[in-house]
Parts: sequence; structure tokens; C-alpha cells
Amino acid sequence: MARKAQGSLEYIVLIGAVLFFIVLVVVVTKTNVLSGGSETTQTNMQQWNTTVNAACDIGIPCPSGYECAANGSCVIPLAPSCTVNITAADLPYTTTPGPGVYCLTEDAALPVGNAITITSSDVELNCFNHVLSGAGPVCGAMQVGVFVGPALPALSNVTVKNCNLHDFCGAMYLANMTSGNVSYNDAHDNYYGLVVAGNGTTYSSNNVSSNLFRGFAILSQSFSNIFSSNRACDNNCSGGTCQDFRFGNEQTSIDSTCGTGGCYQSAAWPMCSSGLGGYSNCNFTC
Repeated sequence: MARKAQGSLEYIVLIGAVLFFIVLVVVVTKTNVLSGGSETTQTNMQQWNTTVNAACDIGIPCPSGYECAANGSCVIPLAPSCTVNITAADLPYTTTPGPGVYCLTEDAALPVGNAITITSSDVELNCFNHVLSGAGPVCGAMQVGVFVGPALPALSNVTVKNCNLHDFCGAMYLANMTSGNVSYNDAHDNYYGLVVAGNGTTYSSNNVSSNLFRGFAILSQSFSNIFSSNRACDNNCSGGTCQDFRFGNEQTSIDSTCGTGGCYQSAAWPMCSSGLGGYSNCNFTC
């Protein structure tokens, strides 16, 4: 009787060990797959743009750069500061949801249309140094990389940063901005670099070079913008002499760099013209 009882006990212990091992394997597998943390964390994290339908919650891993959502699909995770992700498949994109932080998650080429259009105040666009490319540096279709508008009413508190833009009619067309910030962008091999129409916006640390026409084209309806530590070089008007900076009215220029003879304002506002004594707010060192 004692041996029979002992055998039954050993059998129960063995069954329990097997069940514990199965549960442990399931838990470890799910934990490893959910690269961003627990399922609770993933459920509470706002996710957009589900593009891969993998059953990642049962052990099929997501591709590199994706995370496992609670519904078992692989998604591109939002950066902590982002409200909305923008993927290549979303272009052309308009910020119709309104104020927020919009983040470009990958490089994208766009054969037609403006890549990203900002239509609301209190919007930040962060391209995270991804590349947006258009159909070519021609203006027949007026294709723009980043368009901020409409012209009326003016948009305020708009930020555009870390965008790499090429092969557009204009890398950016800022139709009417006030109190904005445009910084750390690279605009090259477009027809125009940055076309500016607005007031009171800061343009800093942008590289606007090697475009076919003007680099910075600041239109006559623009006043009191600040241009700081920008570089505008080799914008050549299809081989002719052209302005790296072209100001229609008085602006503030601080430590910007442009080509010799290429940093220019009209005769009324010679703040940034080479060869004029007393004007040292541009460095002619391209």
C-alpha cells in the first residue's frame, strides 16, 4: 500500500512539473516577442499604421523596426513625443487631424503632389532626417516637399525640422507662418530651396544648397523673420549668377553662410550684401 501511495505521489509531481514547464515556455516566448515590454504596456501605447499582419503574440516574430501590438499585428512604434506616424504609404499627407507632433518614419519618393501639407496651427513635423524626394527639380506641376498653408488665415506655432528634401519644385513653401521654427533641414537639388512668405519665424541651422535657382527665396510680404546659422551655397540659377539668400524686405540675419556675392537684399535693405562695408552678418565662405 505504501509503495502504491508513493507511486501516485510521484505521478502527480511529474504531471505538475510538465504543466509548469509548458506555462513557463509560453510566458517566455510572449515576453521575448513583445520587444517593447509587456502586453499591458503595448496596449496602452498609441499605435498607428499597422502594416504587417503577423501573429506575433503566439511566437511569430515581427520584422526589424516593428513592435507587437496587443491584437497580434506588427506595427511601427510611435516615438515617445509623436502623436501621429507618417509612412511612405501615407503620402501625400495632410495634417487634417489638427495640432500635434507628426513624425516621418521612413524615406519616401513621391511622383506627384506635395509630400506633406500642414494646414493647422500648433503642428510640429519631425522627419527624423528621413529623405523625401519628388519627381525632379522642375516647376511645371509645382510639386513641393513640405507645404504650409493656406495663405489666409496665417498659421502660427508651426515647426518643421530634420527633413531632407530633394527633387521638388520647392523643398518647402511656407505660405504664411507666424511665430514658427524651421530648423536642421537639408534642401538640395530642388529648383527652389525654401520659399518664405510670413513673419516672425526663426530659420536656423538649415542647409539650403545646390538648388537650381534660389536657395532662400524670402518674398516681399515677409517681415521680421530671423535667419540664424544657415548655410546656402551653390544655388546657381541653372549655371548663372544667383542669390543664395534673396530678401525682399528687412529681416534679421545672424551668422549665416553663403557664396561670395550671393547673399543679397534689395537696395532698400542691404543687410546681407557682400562688398558693402559694415555688413558682417553673413559669412562668404562657401
